[in-house]
Amino acid sequence: MKIIIAGNFSNKASIEEYYFKYLSKLTSVYTIDIASDFNTELKNNFFKKILRRFDIKYVYKRFNKKIFLDVETTDADILIVFKGINILPSTLRKIKDKGIVLVNYNPDHPFSFAGRGSGNKNIKKSFNLYDLHISYSPVIIDLIKSRYNIQTAHLPFGFELPDAIYEETKKYEEINKVCFIGNPDKKRICLINYLLNREIKIDVFGNGWKNRTKHNNLNAYDPVYNKEFWINTGRYRVQLNVFREHNEGSHNMRTFEVPGAGGILLTPFSEEQAQYFKEDEEIIFFKNEEECSNKIKDILNRDKTGVLLFREKARNRSIDSKYSYKNRADELYKILDSNFSSTLKRNK
Repeated sequence: MKIIIAGNFSNKASIEEYYFKYLSKLTSVYTIDIASDFNTELKNNFFKKILRRFDIKYVYKRFNKKIFLDVETTDADILIVFKGINILPSTLRKIKDKGIVLVNYNPDHPFSFAGRGSGNKNIKKSFNLYDLHISYSPVIIDLIKSRYNIQTAHLPFGFELPDAIYEETKKYEEINKVCFIGNPDKKRICLINYLLNREIKIDVFGNGWKNRTKHNNLNAYDPVYNKEFWINTGRYRVQLNVFREHNEGSHNMRTFEVPGAGGILLTPFSEEQAQYFKEDEEIIFFKNEEECSNKIKDILNRDKTGVLLFREKARNRSIDSKYSYKNRADELYKILDSNFSSTLKRNK
């Protein structure tokens, strides 16, 4: 089984990087960067940037010729497209005509777009061309099944934290405060302002906070990545999670990253998350703003012995239940093998 992964490989912390890393240990894997190459082409072309805003097909054509040529030069059996904003339906049809299986993994929502970065009409018009749609969310999978007669598979998010970095993060002194790592949106600003007005001190890391929210109880910092991300994830007493609209009722990346780092995650309640972690022992839920505020104050006042035990349980559950991206890649390989191995053998 030979695989091509088309995704954003300019971001070394993207989940497609993790799948490439671990699938490569199981089979032959090629990569196509469908984000940075395209953005480089647009960088110095103001006219194309305007056309892209309106999803004009012309702006994608030259880049899509390159995608097709890149696929054609491989002897791959399966193309896995992460999201697929920059790939035209016509390009996917040509690839499919070559006998290549098309798989889509969308870490956002395939029908509801929060902005230009989460989806466009290329995703909508290409939906029926894929042989398999993979989603982190059973809620989204149920929507796909109800609207389309297409194979689906469930593959949750995970975490990628090398043991050496984890051991290093443990050396940092704990900060007995609330931390939020992520960019602002209306919902996140509303909750954080509510907490700030109840005398809860919060440190936020992300783009845009300095211009969106000002309060004496708020410290706003630039985004954190790689080791710096894991250090801050682990050392704060409370890691606050606020779902985007498409994550409601399901989970998001922080669901696994924070417990995987031995952190204390305070997150909106969902039945799905409650299946992954034990409430009040490995994860903490809130159902409204008032409950969020009360639980923060409780966590901040806990004794250090209890906090260390909580952190240890969260970390152990993440490892014992195999929530890492290495394990997720093993799951993905099994999904592909069970769905397409017989088809690929017939096509040889």
